[in-house]
Amino acid sequence: MEKKHLQYHKTITKMEDILSHFVSENSAFEWAAEYVTDFSSHDLGRGEGRNHDAMMSNDEIFVGIEGKADESLGSQYIETALVGASSNKIHRINGMIKMLYGDSAENHKDVRYQLVTAASACLLEAKDRKLNKAMLMVIVFKKSGCYNDDRIAQNDADIAYFLAHSKARQKGNYWIVPTAYGNNCGIELYFSKITIELP
Repeated sequence: MEKKHLQYHKTITKMEDILSHFVSENSAFEWAAEYVTDFSSHDLGRGEGRNHDAMMSNDEIFVGIEGKADESLGSQYIETALVGASSNKIHRINGMIKMLYGDSAENHKDVRYQLVTAASACLLEAKDRKLNKAMLMVIVFKKSGCYNDDRIAQNDADIAYFLAHSKARQKGNYWIVPTAYGNNCGIELYFSKITIELP
């Protein structure tokens, strides 16, 4: 098997291992790359919505996918995103924070802004599709000699903080992430991370 096909197979297998907990056997998914969740239609301010690197969805679950090499999970935490922000952006940040935690942004300054937008978008997509399951899936691609250990470690620390701060519970190869929005709408949010070692 060619290397690129082998890595593709490994990625799909790891995804299937996680999703098997949530979907029926042999479930089919719709799929799209560079998929955008519109925030403006959900009273989360004007402007661009959440850009998923990819998404998968069927009649059981919505999965928003964030692909990473060793680049950071965005350049901002909630605290830095608020500095000098327009009233529109402040409205958006507080709206997303209320979705996840039920209160205001000032209580969640050290959470990565990108994780907040990604998780919020997954919840909104599930609601729009009348689903009761949503997942944020981070796929990390590590190519030997082409990544920075410090940046990988920082991403891991940011994810760990997000999960701990959200009081997420690990269950095997995924986490259950309680959210205020999910509690109100009957949607369960899950988080998973897959690491793929590239040759």
